[in-house]
Amino acid sequence: MIDDGTNPNWRMKRDTNGKKIKWCGWKLHIVCDSKSELPLDILITPASVYDGTVTIKLIQKFLNNYRDVFAPNYYAMDSGYDFEYIYEAITNDFNATPYTAYNHRGSYAPPEGLDEDFDPICSGRYKLVYWGKDKNFLKFRCPHAVGRCNCPTA
Repeated sequence: MIDDGTNPNWRMKRDTNGKKIKWCGWKLHIVCDSKSELPLDILITPASVYDGTVTIKLIQKFLNNYRDVFAPNYYAMDSGYDFEYIYEAITNDFNATPYTAYNHRGSYAPPEGLDEDFDPICSGRYKLVYWGKDKNFLKFRCPHAVGRCNCPTA
């Protein structure tokens, strides 16, 4: 097999049960409109090309083709795009907000003050209650204080 970036090649990943899946071919990377679910731009690569390596190139291609039609404020992506350089490029270069699922990448414990879903928690390990927004700040309340749990450490 020729690995020149244009010919099909092999790719391997694990499914949700941890079983290895292997295939040969190409991969289709798509920018789509979340409201209509219509594809707006595509990029075809060999199967072994990782999504995170073509993200910036695909967004730039999309903006070059549709700059007069679309000006996205948000980019929603799955955890395969959870990289600092992608966040920085979308924020700084494309003046938009990235919404990306967290990729645990083998981490064993979430950062202090957050649960495994990255929701803020109190010292009793209860999920804090969203209490609105104040300008650019999100507000949260103790779940015990608003009657959502009976916390012994409240």
